Amino acid sequence: MRGTPTSALHWSQVLVPASPPQSIPFSNIINVLVEGGLTYICATAKDFSKVQGHKYLQYIKNRFNEGSLCFRAQSAGELELNRDFSPVMRQQMQLFSSPGHADDHMSRLQGQVNEVKDIMTINVEKTLQRGDRLEDLMEKSENLSENAVQFSRTSTRLKRKMWWKNTKMIIILVVVVVVVITMIVLMATNVIPVKGSS
Repeated sequence: MRGTPTSALHWSQVLVPASPPQSIPFSNIINVLVEGGLTYICATAKDFSKVQGHKYLQYIKNRFNEGSLCFRAQSAGELELNRDFSPVMRQQMQLFSSPGHADDHMSRLQGQVNEVKDIMTINVEKTLQRGDRLEDLMEKSENLSENAVQFSRTSTRLKRKMWWKNTKMIIILVVVVVVVITMIVLMATNVIPVKGSS
């Protein structure tokens, strides 16, 4: 676990060829974390979640730095800390490798992303439908406006036509009344002789 001293946290991931099997059995990817002069290494299968590999190393680093192991590591010999820290690493490897652990947080996040995506899709569809309805309303209002102008013109023509018709009727009635009154006056003054009167 010893490495070159550094103050920054470094992550790296190396793809290891499947052969030769002696070097790293059943593993294809090496995750490496270097911090505080210590190097943390984790080998995982190629199809294992990269995020989980990094989370595992981060967790191991935090657990290692909690106790006195961090201070002992500076002067410890090879494999000296295995007895104290191997059970922790084994337990965490089993935990991080369990099917539910790797996907819980990611699946929750993916579910939230999918939910937001579905809501956005519905909102876009509603907006498009609203836009179609607005276009229909605009079209109908333009048609109503044109119909109102046409109705106004037609009603004005009809009003003029009816006014002329009424005026003609009044003129005809006045002429008939004048003719009748003139006939009555002329008959009464015997300008026009009436048959039966002598």
